[in-house]
Amino acid sequence: GCANLLGFVNTFDKNAKTPNIEYIHFCLPKKMIGYKELAATFGYTDEIIEQLDKEAQEAPPLSATSILLRPKSRGTVKLRSKNIYDHPIINPEYFSDDEDMKVMISGIREYRKLLSTESFKQYEIKDSQILLPDCVNLLFDSDDYWRCHIKYFSTSIWHQVGTCKMGEEDDASAVVTPKLKVKGIDGLRVADASIMPNVISGHTNAATIMIGEKAADI
Repeated sequence: GCANLLGFVNTFDKNAKTPNIEYIHFCLPKKMIGYKELAATFGYTDEIIEQLDKEAQEAPPLSATSILLRPKSRGTVKLRSKNIYDHPIINPEYFSDDEDMKVMISGIREYRKLLSTESFKQYEIKDSQILLPDCVNLLFDSDDYWRCHIKYFSTSIWHQVGTCKMGEEDDASAVVTPKLKVKGIDGLRVADASIMPNVISGHTNAATIMIGEKAADI
């Protein structure tokens, strides 16, 4: 499972009150049936999936996922047309702020320190270097290599928030008030993860339930 082994760290400041990276793992059995299909859900190319599947046939894969907890990049949601049935245009704008890339690289470097520990060595864990056309000529473990690697392997964990920001009445960027009322519209409240002004460091499920409970109390 992925929840048996996880951790929260701050890769820039060991004394920070909040983490900037979370690690989640996928510990899968060797020769797992459906491994290709699982990998495909993350949006990897067929070439990458073939390489991952080949390695999964040789040894049990341990996939360590470095999660950016407090991204600075901001995406957009726009109307496609006046037709309410047309899907909106959603552009997440991942890594539009280079600080996010720096944090991701620091997360990888922090994690790789574990590979030399006795706890990891006893399980004979080895690096899996997937051949990527744009990265193959870059020095392994250099910043440029990881920038290239991240662009191929990044995916979402679907914890997007903030399209309906909560804020004070005089906050022009806020959509709902502290009582979750939509500004300028009578009789309408919003009670979900969209009202979070910023993404939280933990997973959004429990916090969203709390928002719903608070709305019910109001």
